[in-house]
Amino acid sequence: MRCGVWSEETEVLVEEGSQAVLPCHINLQSPAVAQVRWGKNNAGTVWRKDRSGLEYYGIAWTQRGIHHRVRCPHTGFSMGNYSLYMTNVTEKDGGLYSCRAEGNGRLVHKWVTLRVIKVSTAPSAPVEGTEMVLSCNMTPWHKTATTHWRLNGELIGPQENQINDIEGASTHKVAVPQRVLRRRASQSLAGNWTCVVRTEHSRGEATQHLSVRGIVHPTGDHTRVYAAVGSAVTLPCVFSHGAIPSNLVWEKTSGGLNPTSFQLPPSSSSSSSQSPWDGSASLGAIVPYHQGTYQCSGMMEGRRLTRRLQLVISHVESNRGDPEILTCQLSDDSEVTQYEWVHITQDTNGTPIVTSKQQGKVLRIHGVTETLGEWACRFYGKKGMLGNATYPTEKIIPQRVFPLET
Repeated sequence: MRCGVWSEETEVLVEEGSQAVLPCHINLQSPAVAQVRWGKNNAGTVWRKDRSGLEYYGIAWTQRGIHHRVRCPHTGFSMGNYSLYMTNVTEKDGGLYSCRAEGNGRLVHKWVTLRVIKVSTAPSAPVEGTEMVLSCNMTPWHKTATTHWRLNGELIGPQENQINDIEGASTHKVAVPQRVLRRRASQSLAGNWTCVVRTEHSRGEATQHLSVRGIVHPTGDHTRVYAAVGSAVTLPCVFSHGAIPSNLVWEKTSGGLNPTSFQLPPSSSSSSSQSPWDGSASLGAIVPYHQGTYQCSGMMEGRRLTRRLQLVISHVESNRGDPEILTCQLSDDSEVTQYEWVHITQDTNGTPIVTSKQQGKVLRIHGVTETLGEWACRFYGKKGMLGNATYPTEKIIPQRVFPLET
């Protein structure tokens, strides 16, 4: 007569498409278990090993009759480890599994519930400004399960979550709860969306990458571009892979008339589906009236997408006296948190040499002799250097340098 030993149910949460390991550790006080069978409720045998040592696989876990999606590594048998490894897990694999082992006159059952988590987006690659839906479901669902979302590793706060429970059809045509997040598509929402699911005893997560079609650079409005007087600058307007806009238009919306040197890229810049479409514009020999706000716009699938960029102009002013006072001027300095002056010369190999560093927006210089080089005003924001402006010093060399308070 065999004695049955029943263990508590184990729960495993995995992402669809990944590998699942269903644990089954048997201790029958015997170097080898006579017979082991893995089965699934309403689906029959998954894998079994008979007394003869022969192994059998269920049809549902065999691909093209040759490749098996499940296995029990032989290396663990001597230690009573009959855990089931399952590859390419699908929603259909979710459910209750049993590991039944017999040997040494005893019968042991282990129960494992496999829950498969899946994240999906609809549409799969939305256009900016259209409604999109992110859904997270787990098969089978646990009535006490809780979920939260992460975007590129950052937790989405409670007010932004706006999670709705809806009834959605699973692959078994059985209604299962889903956690749904509704948003209007924008580039700030592009990236890896992760749904983290917690039950009473387990935790799992699944990730889906979201691509938003539209203007990928810059990602949002009111991006500032910094340029020094006399230099050339490119105003970026790059569309996503495979997105070829129609009626691309650049215009200046503030700060004076459109500059005569305003140029769009040639028509050959239209791209294939394997590369981004670059609609950036170029401005050469920047002068002060170039400063202002510019707008790039184009049509995609009946929607006009736009980006507004602010061009900030920088230059150095001098009173040309003794002491000479240099002032770093920007058409908009609202992002600037720090100014730094450096004096730059070159050695015989043309390598730049920085001979002085001073802080402040204004610099006072005493003493003049012949030399080569330039003063450069570098300005910084919260995320680092924003730009610079230079002032040639062919006829001056600082003998005494004093920064002035801004």
